[in-house]
Amino acid sequence: DVGGGGWVGHPDVGGGGWVGHSDVGGGGGAGHADPPVGPRGLASLPARSRLRHLVPHIVGESEALERVLVTIERVRNVAVPVLLVGESGTGKELFAEALHRLSSRSSGPFVRVNAAAFTDTLLLSELFGHEKGAFTDAHARKIGRFEAAHGGTLFLDEIGDVSERLQNALLRVLEDHSFQRVGGVEDVHVDVRLVFATNRDLNALRKAGRFREDLYHRISGVVVRVPPLRERVEDIPMLVSEFVREAGREVGRSFSVTGEALALLRNHPWPGNVRELRNVIRSACLLMDGTALTPEVLAREVPGLGRGARPSTANAPDAFDAVFGRRKTMDEALREVEAALIREALAQTGGNIAAAARILGVKRPRLSQMVKEHDLKAGTARGEP
Repeated sequence: DVGGGGWVGHPDVGGGGWVGHSDVGGGGGAGHADPPVGPRGLASLPARSRLRHLVPHIVGESEALERVLVTIERVRNVAVPVLLVGESGTGKELFAEALHRLSSRSSGPFVRVNAAAFTDTLLLSELFGHEKGAFTDAHARKIGRFEAAHGGTLFLDEIGDVSERLQNALLRVLEDHSFQRVGGVEDVHVDVRLVFATNRDLNALRKAGRFREDLYHRISGVVVRVPPLRERVEDIPMLVSEFVREAGREVGRSFSVTGEALALLRNHPWPGNVRELRNVIRSACLLMDGTALTPEVLAREVPGLGRGARPSTANAPDAFDAVFGRRKTMDEALREVEAALIREALAQTGGNIAAAARILGVKRPRLSQMVKEHDLKAGTARGEP
């Protein structure tokens, strides 16, 4: 499988193949050549190179990922809170950890809290702790996550899901760096850097009156957008390599990925992002009988993987080039784009006009008319006139 773009998962394979065996070293930075560490250790490396060492599970070299790393490097020591925004499964926690490890607080604790995992009352106790006797099962004083993170960083995920009561409590901590334990009367002062994350539109929640405006402005001073996997497709081979390696470590076997399987993985839209890709690779590797991850294995172990694949743009017209290259008018270029979209929709649906109309968001009679206008056939395949 080395030839033709195959990705190999055995430690003894040379030639730069992507490895996936439990004995392979090098950490989680699959496919990335770590820069040499200088005589002063990690301190001798640029910030982004240190990040590769400190948080090796951030895998990839795409421009979209690089933009995030550049931003993290710039804001690693800012005093204001940082808000990470991005879809579910994009790895926001890893970037929060990167912020901590690159910061001047790196020697302090990095404490994680997923707000969505707790009820309102439990989250108050989890964050701020409680005094003995504060409620029925409070048999002793409990130190909360804020106190546990003193001198370091507290990462609060799913900030868009917290209640108004929690929002009020968080606002006080942001304003004067103090709080009271549940059932307590004494102020507890903490020195904590706060990093928040959400997959929701906080601005929309603010406008709808479901998120405090003053809290919104407090936590959105520095916003870092974490891109979805579909915007960093070129990172998929490296990610697949890392996840194949993880599966190999888990079962003590060597796995390889064929070029055809990799192409299928690259072409999938991945609505669940990196988390979904990891789960797919792990499931396929752990459940298959052989050691080669092929399209057949993916189809058998993960039904529906190939459905909804990202359309090929190989034959798509370049409207900008056509217009600004003075070759066509805007109307002519738009007509070409319209025809290409219809052709793709028909190809994806096997020529089914009704299904293609649903994809394109137009009425079936209108699409039938457009097919005739463009002199297309219901069974038209991609790239065919």
